[in-house]
Amino acid sequence: MDYKGYLILVTMASLAACGSDKNKENTPEIDTTAPEVVSISSNNRVLLNNETISIEFSESVDVESFELSSQKVDSEELQLEWSSNNTQLDITPNDIWPGGNSQINILVSDSSGNTIDSAYIAEINANLTFDPFQSADVIIENNDQNALFRPYGNQNITDGKLWIASCKKNSLYKFNNTPTNTTNKYDSVITTFETEDQPDGFLDCPQAPYIYNNQMIVTLLEGEQVVIYDSIPIEGENNHAITLGLSNNKRDKDKCSIGKLAYPEMAIMGGDKLIVADAGNHRVLVWNQLPTVTGQHPDLVIGQKDFESCEPNNGNDDETATSNSLNEPSGVWSDGTKLIIADSSNNRVLIWNTFPTDNHTSADIVLGQQDFTSKVIFDGDISSKTLRYPYEGVFSNGRQIFITDTNNNRVLIWNDWPTSNFAAADMVLGQNDFVSSDTQNHSNTFLGPSGIFISNSTVIVSDVYYSRLMLFKSR
Repeated sequence: MDYKGYLILVTMASLAACGSDKNKENTPEIDTTAPEVVSISSNNRVLLNNETISIEFSESVDVESFELSSQKVDSEELQLEWSSNNTQLDITPNDIWPGGNSQINILVSDSSGNTIDSAYIAEINANLTFDPFQSADVIIENNDQNALFRPYGNQNITDGKLWIASCKKNSLYKFNNTPTNTTNKYDSVITTFETEDQPDGFLDCPQAPYIYNNQMIVTLLEGEQVVIYDSIPIEGENNHAITLGLSNNKRDKDKCSIGKLAYPEMAIMGGDKLIVADAGNHRVLVWNQLPTVTGQHPDLVIGQKDFESCEPNNGNDDETATSNSLNEPSGVWSDGTKLIIADSSNNRVLIWNTFPTDNHTSADIVLGQQDFTSKVIFDGDISSKTLRYPYEGVFSNGRQIFITDTNNNRVLIWNDWPTSNFAAADMVLGQNDFVSSDTQNHSNTFLGPSGIFISNSTVIVSDVYYSRLMLFKSR
């Protein structure tokens, strides 16, 4: 056998195999992984009007392949700035973001041509912005068509349907679509509710309808109850409900207790908590969950040391206010984390940066007054910092704060969450400037505004003494 020839063949085969392995090692892997959005700074937060948002990608992308589209935002109105390695994009509006909710659709590929799986949707929620002395875009006035009379409190738009509470007519009016003019007629009316002990309960001065998880919550000012319907009420149906507070035949007008309400002004949900402005008892009551039985007792009281105390400003003889006292609280807002209370007769608004967990917890910030002990009425000294009987209307998107400064006939707007007492507002609706309180009847003025609600990019103001709703659309 020719061993030399055999060795040569084996050696050549080994070298060929080795060369094949090296070729495999030197062959670049084909990139088939599409880029992904790792983070976007606008998620779950409200943007200032000109704030920059940052989008981080999982890898370097091909800038030339980048496409951006939006129904509300013109790409030509945005400034784009890429990081040096093309993994981060900063987007800034040339002017401002459109107020309310909008979306930006993003399409991009990497250097290998792999395109993001589908157009990424960036959610944008920006502060609302209004022109100086802006006129209402829609005015819903009292007439035979809509029966709007003295609309106290925050009204409500949910799923495109407008609900208006009329205290004087003891009725809730429903519009299946948001009216576009004063001639639009309501579609249905609710005047009653049914409970085990009130089979023929009627809405005795309803205020501030609120919808939560397909249930409606209504405050009855004169009835001194909060009605929680099992579902959204329907005209002509029995509309079963439970109630908080004592019915007429069980009330003791002079007794303060855990179960009694006195002229409640507003009930809302803050996260999972039910919050009631129990104005006549000078306190705010909190249920940690939405009650499921009539007469269920609250878990927390704000503004009083316990559930058996109901005096204004903790019963101070000189009625000096404190950081944990209230005097006719009429409006509340919360997202379950923060809390705002309109403390009407103290001419101020109190803010808790963290929702209280104990009775009688002190507020962190006061608006409308220089400190927590003042309750001054600034007659003839109106400014962007002062409030005069802010009644019921308080609302926030989590960053901006809207307050109806009722006796100054205006709505004040803070563009960012205040961090100090007596902070100045940034915008005003209803007046030409921060030092006026005119009462003339025009499309850009109010007389005793006492309710405010935000539906996406529209602010709805209850203009009580002109018996109308004013709808202002953000720029």
